[in-house]
Formats: sequence, C-alpha cells, structure tokens
Amino acid sequence: MYRNLKDFSQQIYSVVEEFNPSNGYTTYMGHNLLHRNILFYKNGKLEKLQNKYQLSHPEELRIDIIKNNMNLITGNLLSYDKQIEKILIRKDIVSINYSVAAFLESYLNIIFAINRLTHSGEKG
Repeated sequence: MYRNLKDFSQQIYSVVEEFNPSNGYTTYMGHNLLHRNILFYKNGKLEKLQNKYQLSHPEELRIDIIKNNMNLITGNLLSYDKQIEKILIRKDIVSINYSVAAFLESYLNIIFAINRLTHSGEKG
C-alpha cells in the first residue's frame, strides 16, 4: 500500500508527539507503521520514520485517549450511551448500528490505551 509520507508522518506526529487522541483508532497509524514490512520506499524515508517511532504510550497520550473516549461513551447529553437510549426508544434500526459501532470504537480505544497497546484497526 502506498501512503503519502508527509501526511502519514504528520498523523503519527500528532498522536505521539502532541498527544492528540481521536474517536476510536487513535494509534492505528502508528501500529500500521510498526507492524508492516516495508518492501520499497524511495530514499529509505519510511524506514527512518519507522525507526523514529518505536511507539510506546506516553502517559499523557494514554490519559488523553482515555479521557476523550470516556466523554464520548458516557456521562453527558451527547454521549453514545444517551444516543443509544434515544435510538432504542424510537426504534431506529439504521441509527442503532452506527451508534453501537461508534461506542465500541471508543470503548476499544480505551482498552488499548489502558493496556499500552497500539490499535490494530479493523483488519488487525
């Protein structure tokens, strides 16, 4: 698979250096970088990036992932648990699939962060 190295590098930098969590799959790109065999990339730049980011979970990133995703799954008016309750009441079968999937993405993001593991994504 080809990736635009500049964009790919920026996404990883944003997570590992700036501790920016996302809604589910926060460390997916880093996992992809660390666990894929590089067959060819001009000038060895991708290998250098791979060597630079031997990812661990900096504590600040871990805490930010957990806080961000906990706020998404429970505890406020717009959290996934409240959305799912409303969807069940109105029997909206289409929306239930989306909301439960989003809830699980954030829940698993928390579990990976607690265990200091990179997220393997959907195909992991």
